[in-house]
Amino acid sequence: MSKSANRNPEWVGELQGHLVTGESSVVLLHGNVRDVYEHDGKFISLADYLFQAVTKNRDFNFFYDPQGGVQFPEKKHREEFLRNLQGYDSFHGTQFASSPPREPGPAFGVIENICKLRVLDGASVCGVINYLEHIIPANAGANMNAEHRYLMITLDKWAQNPMFVNNNITIFIIAENLARVDENITRNPFIPRIYIPHPALDSRIHFASQKRTELNLKSDLDNTVIGKYTAGLSLVQQSRMFSWVGSNEKSLDLPTLKELKRSYIEAECYG
Repeated sequence: MSKSANRNPEWVGELQGHLVTGESSVVLLHGNVRDVYEHDGKFISLADYLFQAVTKNRDFNFFYDPQGGVQFPEKKHREEFLRNLQGYDSFHGTQFASSPPREPGPAFGVIENICKLRVLDGASVCGVINYLEHIIPANAGANMNAEHRYLMITLDKWAQNPMFVNNNITIFIIAENLARVDENITRNPFIPRIYIPHPALDSRIHFASQKRTELNLKSDLDNTVIGKYTAGLSLVQQSRMFSWVGSNEKSLDLPTLKELKRSYIEAECYG
């Protein structure tokens, strides 16, 4: 295993500092959040990285986005969730056990229920709420509806809730661009903000080494050179670059690398 596989990036140290102090149950992560991250020699999604590398001793993990709804990395946790929803339905008159909610308003309600029940069980929780910019977008202003207010207030309450803060409940809210999130969240003093930068040189070099071996790529370039010239790219973009070179049976030379990097950065800038 490479040295980079054993060393956490700086943003993880900052994040763990917030977790140790227990100042809030909600943490906002932004920046390079749609990438893959190195853990135990593998490259995994941000949610999996938070579960496995950052809060690895938590008893119960879940993640949510408006398209997929509330989901679980472990089958037993989903089964437990569905059983809990039967009680939730009886109390609230809903039918979520047969069709769990995907809409943010109802989903936040069942997420809160999950966390409170786990506290009663003495279990710790890590939750990941993705695509925050689509859940509580910026510039609502006078057009802010009741659901937007509810979601905003709910996150604020979770962040300060002693039941959560004192019982190892952490909910990560994820947004790529802070400017697209309601400033009542991004400027909330009770919600720490952690910026995730693009991968460092050692991670890019190790990733290049793995992908070149995996894809049997032709190249006269040293992995260190590839790592140097992929600065500013995510590992996902780097993976696409290697896959394109491999599928087109080309050799990865410096002009090709520079051209592909330029095209990825332009695509990112112009959307």
